[in-house]
Amino acid sequence: MLYRLRYRQLSCTFLANMAKSKNHTNHNQNRKAHRNGIKKPTKQRFMSMSGVDPKFLKNLRFAKKHNKRHVKTESKA
Repeated sequence: MLYRLRYRQLSCTFLANMAKSKNHTNHNQNRKAHRNGIKKPTKQRFMSMSGVDPKFLKNLRFAKKHNKRHVKTESKA
């Protein structure tokens, strides 16, 4: 019984005196990021048309087709 009491006392004092664990650090991360430079993400040349309304896409194709036709006639005149 005496042993149990002493063990509890020792464990309580040991836990109270333990160092607290580090929660967060950002040390050296900024330097590492800037060594090769922070680059902007490259933009895509054309937007993806997957998942777009098929009726709209069909109309878009016709609009592009007819725009090309009118550009050629204007350049001749």
